Amino acid sequence: MELKDSQTTPQPDRAEERRQQIMQAALACFARKGYHKTTMDDIVAESGLSKGTLYWYFKNKDDLFISLVKSYFLSIGQDISATLGQDTTASHKLRVITQETVQFFLETKEFFNVFLEFWMLSALNEDLNQLFSNMLIQYREVLARVISQGIEAGEFKPVDAHQLAFPVMAVYDGLAFYAMLMPGEVDIEQASQTFIETLLAGLATDKQEGDQ
Repeated sequence: MELKDSQTTPQPDRAEERRQQIMQAALACFARKGYHKTTMDDIVAESGLSKGTLYWYFKNKDDLFISLVKSYFLSIGQDISATLGQDTTASHKLRVITQETVQFFLETKEFFNVFLEFWMLSALNEDLNQLFSNMLIQYREVLARVISQGIEAGEFKPVDAHQLAFPVMAVYDGLAFYAMLMPGEVDIEQASQTFIETLLAGLATDKQEGDQ
């Protein structure tokens, strides 16, 4: 069945509007029912659009799911890129990046329920695993670049920037998970601030410690 035959090519501005409408409907369904139990018919009903329109923009549920994940990480990536472009210290950049990461979680809690399922699925799906791996590599490179900047400027002690990036990432993955598992117990903003200030104190050179 050729679902696209009855569709005309949408205008670029309308196309993006439709894509966002479909992805928001998908997010609502995924958050409510989970990825596996959500069907394209569920998303059709949630979006108020026709099935043909959905298949014009997304070839199947996996395609829609991956597009949704990419959209959210593109958003935080743009915020972090703006931070990296600032002429500030490495300490300031790490503080801002971690604050933006926490703020992103707080503003998109329902997305993280979907993302956890995505994380579990990625081990079983080669395409999802590759996408997730690429995202982790990009985030690690951002953190490593900032840490290396601090070392080169004499702000941080010499460390393996790429290896340090991994536990930093793990902390925020864990905080997001614990905040969802124990919503009344975890103050993710306070925990993040405590962590990053402790990390920066450990990285600070003798000169930096004397200046504080």
